[in-house]
Amino acid sequence: MSETALLALAPSVAVLLALGLAFHALPDDWLVRRTRGRQTGLGALAGAMGIVLMLTPWQSVTGAFFDARSVLLAVTGLFFGPIAAAIAMTACSALRLWQGGDAAATGLAVIALSGLAGLAWRRWRARPAEDMRAAELFAFGVAVHAATLVALLALPAGSRGRIAAAIAPTVLGVFPLATMLLGMLLAKWVRGARTAEALRLSEERLRLALDASRQGSFDIDLVTGAATVSDGYARMLGHDPATFRDSHQQWLERMHPDDRDGALATFRELMEGRRPEFRGEFRLRNAAGEWVWILSVGRIVARDAAGRPLRVTGTHTDVTGRREAEAREREARAEATRLLEASDASRLALLSVVEDLRNAEDRMGRSESFYRGLFENMHEGFAFCRLVREEGRAPDFEYLRVNDAFGRMLGLAGAEGLRAADAPLDIRAASPALVAACERVVATGVPESLEVEIGRLARWFLVSVYRPEREHFVAAFVDITERKQAELEVNRQLAELRRWYAATLDREDRLRDLKAEVNALRRRLGEPVRYPSVEPVDAVGA
Repeated sequence: MSETALLALAPSVAVLLALGLAFHALPDDWLVRRTRGRQTGLGALAGAMGIVLMLTPWQSVTGAFFDARSVLLAVTGLFFGPIAAAIAMTACSALRLWQGGDAAATGLAVIALSGLAGLAWRRWRARPAEDMRAAELFAFGVAVHAATLVALLALPAGSRGRIAAAIAPTVLGVFPLATMLLGMLLAKWVRGARTAEALRLSEERLRLALDASRQGSFDIDLVTGAATVSDGYARMLGHDPATFRDSHQQWLERMHPDDRDGALATFRELMEGRRPEFRGEFRLRNAAGEWVWILSVGRIVARDAAGRPLRVTGTHTDVTGRREAEAREREARAEATRLLEASDASRLALLSVVEDLRNAEDRMGRSESFYRGLFENMHEGFAFCRLVREEGRAPDFEYLRVNDAFGRMLGLAGAEGLRAADAPLDIRAASPALVAACERVVATGVPESLEVEIGRLARWFLVSVYRPEREHFVAAFVDITERKQAELEVNRQLAELRRWYAATLDREDRLRDLKAEVNALRRRLGEPVRYPSVEPVDAVGA
């Protein structure tokens, strides 16, 4: 190809370069999330550039003009899809019809073959065009422009061979190279846009995760003491992120006096290299003057040539809820201990009363009046029963004597003389474990104590059973419902605390993964990492 022809191609090269720069100037999400409206805009831009190319052609032989529209349309179809390609092809076709001439049919065929070839290649490879390598792009350019040479068959027979011989070197030599170069530019920009969009989404997910977990990040310049904090950090303390400013000194002034010495000691150990990271819990005063419990985690991420720390970054997590739950758990434990002590005292008192009763019976020859007065005025429920065994039937028992407290506790007032099966509350069905214990005591004579729940009454009882004589037993009931409820509340709060702690660790792990993902994406863009705290100390310091 002659030097004159190469110079004539310069305007087309300039237009193709301008097209690439125009695409590069578009917002990243135009190249990543191509909605119908954005594809229409991309097609209109490509169509306008195609018209400029057609208005600045080069003359291969006398009377035959040629341009690089095929490069433009093929790349548009390959990278931006059918809507953009159809709009660009329509714009170029309209101009070519308006220009007219003997070669109009050939020009229209070139437009159609170029755009359709790009679309066909896009569909055939079934992978994003931006992943194409230079060799594939060059092969694509050769295939497209070999197809466009077929369009020369539409030229008049007398000039067909002469024109084909004149333009073939350019079409098969220069245009595939131009297709490869333009494609590589677009592929690089689209990949960069895709990475930037992924980075934006990752940072957005990280921001949402930090906000959802009531976390904020900080970065302290140890030379100046100035601190850079996230919006979540400011909101955690009730401040407006737009106006909130922080520093190491303000952080200390905001801290609760009782927590300051411990936090400073841990921070000094970090500065002196005696611990790999700062981790501690303390209270900070918020904008309303209230105390907020904070879990602070930080690491040194930069040092000077002498190894002195320069920067510390980390996160602050609002753990006020956990601290309040722990306080409630301690209070519940204390209350449970008090109730247990009261229950133990009641049991000892009951046993003392029973022992005194037996001694009194021995001394007073079973004084009926003394026994009845003591029996009826006890706060504990008391039942004297006889075990009944009948052939072919489950064991039953008969209430011989019961006191008023027993009747009130179990709803069995007036049960004397009744069997358990005939009483308003059948203890056998309500608590099989209690009945089994009574049978064992009658059989062995060994006293037993157990806690039973009567679901029908929604009450818990501590029951002591002993055998005063053969085939008889005495059951003493103490209502321990409040104590059991306190125990259940303690267990529930402990379970809640464990779930909260596990969720906190899981959120911290997910946040570290998100930060690592953001750092990786920024490195791919050639930008400094955003969250050094999740990087190895050696790598960050270097």
